[in-house]
Amino acid sequence: MTTAPHPPRDPAPVARAGRAPGAWPVAGHLPHLLRAPLRFLDSLPAHGDLVEIRLGPRPAFVLCHPEIARQVMSDGRTFDRVGPLYEGSRAALGNGLATCPHADHRRQRLLMQPAFRTEHLPGYATAMGHEIGVALDRWRPGTTVDMVDEMFALTTTVAVRTLFGSGIDDRDIAELRDSLDTFLKGVYLRALLPAVDAVPTPSSRRYRRGLAGWRAHVARIVA
Repeated sequence: MTTAPHPPRDPAPVARAGRAPGAWPVAGHLPHLLRAPLRFLDSLPAHGDLVEIRLGPRPAFVLCHPEIARQVMSDGRTFDRVGPLYEGSRAALGNGLATCPHADHRRQRLLMQPAFRTEHLPGYATAMGHEIGVALDRWRPGTTVDMVDEMFALTTTVAVRTLFGSGIDDRDIAELRDSLDTFLKGVYLRALLPAVDAVPTPSSRRYRRGLAGWRAHVARIVA
């Protein structure tokens, strides 16, 4: 008895390396990332599958092909979370599951794993459906909404609802959402520009208030 040979697999695509145009002297591509990050990132696949950009004087590489992204995201040992960008993120967010290096990842994952058990998912879906309905009820025919802001507000509200459950009131939800919104937007800037807090700007003060508010609310709810 013979078996039919397996059909040959398509070879992995050869990555096209490229470099993003439009770097500024000294600042590199930071002005593009700060002014219109989505537009800038959407433009990068036209220049290759692995595209080099400049964050000030430092090079960084953006994955613009799904197979390369899969390889990097699934091999945390080889592609560890190290370097200035992750150091900036850890300084703001702490050494959690989203930012920790490979050496800490297993412990962090085991701590979070109970929250993602199958029996919890229907409750999460209910919370998500409720918040989507609340967002849609705010929109009226003929009005213009900023979808980036709306989606950010929706995801932060869902995160708060699912992280802390249904035992907190709407006022706490709103305050936590606003603090998390300010905090997460500030984290992006601080990952790119770690020295930004050296200048006491209104943005820096809003960020510190958002972080302090988030920590105070979480501590009170946990207590």
